[in-house]
Amino acid sequence: MIFAVRVPIGQERKVALVMAQTAKLMNLQIYSILYTSKLKGRIFVEAPNVFEVRKLASKVMKIKRIQRGVVEVDEIVSLITRVPEIEVKPGDVVEILDGALRGAKAIVRSVDKQKSVAELSLVEISPAWTITISLDKIRVLEQAKEEAESSEVG
Repeated sequence: MIFAVRVPIGQERKVALVMAQTAKLMNLQIYSILYTSKLKGRIFVEAPNVFEVRKLASKVMKIKRIQRGVVEVDEIVSLITRVPEIEVKPGDVVEILDGALRGAKAIVRSVDKQKSVAELSLVEISPAWTITISLDKIRVLEQAKEEAESSEVG
């Protein structure tokens, strides 16, 4: 059965990660945890019953409430679309797509695929700033030179 859990808007990813860690530590029967950018403020939790979800919610502080009823799989299938993974590597030149630095160019210093974030060094600002930003908020403008050379050889 799938249950919907209300969380603060913009905190879905963080809360889902905390929920997964907590469920594992408590040995709860939580089969899956799903959030999507299309539906703000909600996380879907698959569990055998609502009691498992309530146990989890009692230990995770950011959970506002568990919505009544069971969510049918058909209701969330339309929310799930396969998005190609963004391939970002250190040395790539990227553009920031969102936030106060929208449109700024930066060079990727490191990538944490597990957290889905990249550490960037801003190019156009002096002195250079280093920021950490979500991978879905950047677009690759130029690939790193090492990769470009290897693709020309092949």
